[in-house]
Amino acid sequence: MRRLSILSSLVLTACFGGQSNPTGSASAAASSEPQVEALQGALTGARILEAKDLVKTGDAWGAALAKLERFLGKPTRVDGEDHGWAVIDGPQCVSLQAFRGDGSLMQPSRPGDVVISIGTNQVNKDQAEWRDCVRAAGKGQLPPEDPSAAGPPSDGSTVPLATVLQMAIKGRSKWHDKRIKIAAQLRQTTSLNAANGVEIVTVHLVEEKDKSDSRLACALKDDASKPGSQAEFSPLVAEATLEVSETTDDAGLPAFKVSAYDCVITFDAAAAGAAPR
Repeated sequence: MRRLSILSSLVLTACFGGQSNPTGSASAAASSEPQVEALQGALTGARILEAKDLVKTGDAWGAALAKLERFLGKPTRVDGEDHGWAVIDGPQCVSLQAFRGDGSLMQPSRPGDVVISIGTNQVNKDQAEWRDCVRAAGKGQLPPEDPSAAGPPSDGSTVPLATVLQMAIKGRSKWHDKRIKIAAQLRQTTSLNAANGVEIVTVHLVEEKDKSDSRLACALKDDASKPGSQAEFSPLVAEATLEVSETTDDAGLPAFKVSAYDCVITFDAAAAGAAPR
């Protein structure tokens, strides 16, 4: 019996590499992995760039996400399997994206969630990816449309420019591509020669002299409505088709832009002054 006991002991030693507690060995190996430095303070672009080597493709997702969250904090955006961290850092937007996926798609013997891909990016305001990056950073979120916002008047009456600029964004689906009459004042007229030789004339409308920053660009329909010698800030009524579109503001953040086209100008002080406010 003693000889059998010794033989059994040798077999177990050979199977577990001479360790009497293989589970303890694995725990010791795991604990020997360097600890990730926890984020202190605000997330920065430099820290995001440092994080690109923390995890790699194929790593188990749960452990990888925990490591990234310790180093970067909670993701600034989660969209399905895409987990992102982004910040606006001076003139650039810096981001890291990690995608979760089924490990068996990469290696049949490794089922379960793993890191499918991970990478960092730096973009400037003039790059196409800028808008998506700043949204991932939680900045520049466009306001939702207000379903209770009023639309243009159904009787064809004039609308003050200030009301147009405000309501066209609040209730944009009701104002976009609608033909309306706008009470405003003349700020300036500009022209541009298109590639086909056609001159595009744009009249810039303002609410009034002291509020010249609130303006609307209105591309004229034809030369017949082109302003002549009218003085700056002359009152007028512009009949035009409104357009509401997404753009980027001076800070590089998403914004709405209100403009108009097929504009016909009438310099009518009485009509402009009678517009409701």
